[in-house]
Amino acid sequence: MPVSPDRNLIHAILAQGVPAFFVCAKYGVSSDHLFDENKSVFAFIESFLIKNRVPTLEEVRIATGTELDPAVNGLLIDVETCTAAIIKRSLGKQLATGVRDVLELLKLDPSAARDALSQLVVDSTWSIGSFPTLPEKSAVEDIRKLYLEAEAKTGQLLGWGSPWPTMDKASLGLQRGELNILFAKKKLGKTFAKLAWVEHIWNKEMQPDDRILFLSMEMQPRLVYRRFAAIHLKMNYEQFRSGVLPPEKRLQLMTWCDDMIAGRLNKPKLTVISSNEAPSIRALSPIVAQLKPKLLVIDSFYMLQNKGDGQWEKTLKNVQDLKMKLANAFDIPVLASTQLKGTIKRDVVDADTDDAAYAKAIGDYADASRGLFGTLDHVRDNRRVWRGLESREFKPVDLLINFNLETMDFSEIQTLEAGQTGYAKDDEKDDKDDEDEKPRGKRKPTWVTSDEDAPQPKGKRGRVTLEDDDGPILSI
Repeated sequence: MPVSPDRNLIHAILAQGVPAFFVCAKYGVSSDHLFDENKSVFAFIESFLIKNRVPTLEEVRIATGTELDPAVNGLLIDVETCTAAIIKRSLGKQLATGVRDVLELLKLDPSAARDALSQLVVDSTWSIGSFPTLPEKSAVEDIRKLYLEAEAKTGQLLGWGSPWPTMDKASLGLQRGELNILFAKKKLGKTFAKLAWVEHIWNKEMQPDDRILFLSMEMQPRLVYRRFAAIHLKMNYEQFRSGVLPPEKRLQLMTWCDDMIAGRLNKPKLTVISSNEAPSIRALSPIVAQLKPKLLVIDSFYMLQNKGDGQWEKTLKNVQDLKMKLANAFDIPVLASTQLKGTIKRDVVDADTDDAAYAKAIGDYADASRGLFGTLDHVRDNRRVWRGLESREFKPVDLLINFNLETMDFSEIQTLEAGQTGYAKDDEKDDKDDEDEKPRGKRKPTWVTSDEDAPQPKGKRGRVTLEDDDGPILSI
C-alpha cells in the first residue's frame, strides 16, 4: 500500500531530526496542510522541538495514539520532495476553492470579487515560505556590499533626498526597507510638506523609468496632482485654485500639462491613488506588487481600514503592516503621515511620538519619525519647524523652514537646538524655564491635590498627597 507524502514527511523528520523539520517549515508547510492523523503528529513534533530534539516513535504513540512503522522510519526519505508534494496539493485545493468563490461573487458584485481575490493572494502566501533562506556567507556578503555602496557614495546620500540638506546629511536619505513617519496637527500642512519632498525626488533624483506611488486617504487624486503641479511650477496656490493665475503663469501651466500628457518631459511616473482603490493595506499590497514603485507615500495612514476593536488597535496594526508588509516585504522606503492627538494644542512645538493620535506606539515601528510644527508666529510668517523626533540609525536634527504657499518655497532657514522655535522671544523663554527648573534647595513639604480647584486639604474633592522634592510622603 503506497504511503502518503504526509506520512513520509513525518518519517523523514523523525529519522533526520530537527533540521529536517525546519526544511519543510521554511517552505511554509504547517500541520494545517497535512491530512488525517498526520496533522496531529506534525503538531506534536512542532511542540516537542522546545526540547531541541524530535520525539521517538513511542513518544508519538503515547501523545497522539498514532502507530508509526519502524521499518519506514529507517528509510532515507527526501524532505523537500515530500514538502513539494504537500504544497502542490494544499495550494491547488486552496486556489481552486478560492477562485470558485471569486467567480461566483463576480456575477453579483465585482468589487467584492476583487477584494476576495486580493485576500486569496494574501492567504496563499504561506506557500512562498515562512522565512527566506539566508546562508551565513550571503549575509556577510550583503554586509560588505552595503559598506562598499556607502564608501562609493562618500558625501552623498544612500537613499532619496529632500529639499532640506541638513536633514539629509543626518539621515542619508529615505532608504530601502525603512518606514518614515511624519506627525503633525490638523491643517498644518502635512500634505504640502510630503508633496514638496516628493517633487524634489521626482524632479531631481529619480530616473524616467522609476515610479512614486502616492496614496491619499483624504483627497481625490486630482487634488493631489493640483498641489504637486503648484509646487513644481512655483505657483501661488490660492490663485491656482481660484483660476486667476497671471497670463504668463497660466501659459506655463497649460504648456506643462500638454508636455506631461504627451510624455515629452521624460520624467518619472507619479501614480496617485485614493482610498477608493486602496482602503486597506491588504488592498494596497497587490498594487505595490504590480507597480513596483521606488517610493511609497501614504497620506493619513491612520484612516486605513484594518481589523480591530477600536481605532487604537487598528492604527497599531496598520503601522505594524506598514513596516513588515510594505517596507520590509517590498524593500522600498515608505513615507507615511498621521496626526498628533487632539489634546496637543496647535501651537505646541515639542510634542513627540508618544503624542500620536490613537496609538502612541507608532514611533516604536518607525525607522525615523519627524514632526511638523508651527506656532501662530510661524503660520503668520509662512514658516514651520521640522522636529527630528526619533531614529534608529542617526541623530535627528531640528530645522526652521520656509512654508510659503504663494511662492512654493519650502527651503530650510536654519538649524535649531532642541526646543527652539527660531523666534528669540520663545527661545529666551525656554532658557528661562530651564533656569527655573534648576534645583534651588529642598522645598518644604506641600499638599498637592488631584483637583486643582479643590481646597487643600480641608474640603478636598479628590486624593491629596503631601510631597517634597524627593516625592510623595503621605497620600490621603
